[in-house]
Amino acid sequence: LAAGTGERYVDEVETLFLKFGEGRLQQAVHEILPADLEKWLDSHTDWSLSTRRTNQLRFSSLWAVAVAKGWCVLNIVDRLNPVHVPAPPVKVYTNDTTLHIMAAAMSNETTQQVIAPLALGFFGCMRPEEIDSSKALKAGLPAEKLFGWHDIDLKHRLCTVRPEIAKTGDQRTIRLQPVCVEWLKLAKELKNPLPPVNERRLVDQCCALIDLEEWLRDGLRKSCCTHLRAVYKNDYDVIRDCGNSIRVLLTHYADLQVPESVSLEHWQISPEKVNAYLKTNKWKKVVEGAAKAAAAKATASSGVQ
Repeated sequence: LAAGTGERYVDEVETLFLKFGEGRLQQAVHEILPADLEKWLDSHTDWSLSTRRTNQLRFSSLWAVAVAKGWCVLNIVDRLNPVHVPAPPVKVYTNDTTLHIMAAAMSNETTQQVIAPLALGFFGCMRPEEIDSSKALKAGLPAEKLFGWHDIDLKHRLCTVRPEIAKTGDQRTIRLQPVCVEWLKLAKELKNPLPPVNERRLVDQCCALIDLEEWLRDGLRKSCCTHLRAVYKNDYDVIRDCGNSIRVLLTHYADLQVPESVSLEHWQISPEKVNAYLKTNKWKKVVEGAAKAAAAKATASSGVQ
């Protein structure tokens, strides 16, 4: 009546509910299952399709009325954690793989154009979609609103992830670690475009050069978040830079049990170290092994024995 319906409608609804409630006066509401209602509705074979739909709607609106009246103030379902398909186990790159990826990027002038996005992932804990401005591009924002060098303050070692760039609720200012600043200074000297151009193709070239078959989804950032715990020694400081929740950090990254010495080694993978590594026989063997693997795959795919 308060909603403006007529007396006749109210009387019809009351009659409907009382009919359904016959014999249920001592039954708790949560014991009345949806199947019970469906069975009861199906038993009214004299109803037209229109009448059945109308009565279904009347039952559907009962919960909203109960909440509005204050009869029910809490829906227990809202407090349950949704059931999802178990996520795949979190993986991060080993320090050797990180070294190889950065070495591959440094190895020629073409792949050097993706040093900035690789560094922002491995050492700046940025998401790939933040670096390439996916969200802003989908929203049709102009070029000046995309992520770029204007968001990075190398002097004060800060990187701003604006709301139009960040994942919802994760806008933040990242405190860049010294090694990240070194890589970004080099990338800026090499005129790396931000957001990156042809990033996927160039990263694929890097992977082919070192025979890296598994490109971990968001693996650069996950590696960074894992190893930041050894730097800050405080998970709240880690999530300030990463934008994750403590729950995600502990559930995914802390459970990896990465030794502190391994994490600290990650932050020593500097341009200087990579340049020195490029001159070693070990790097030469990595490249030669990848070339042989590529040749073997090509032979196998062509069917030549």
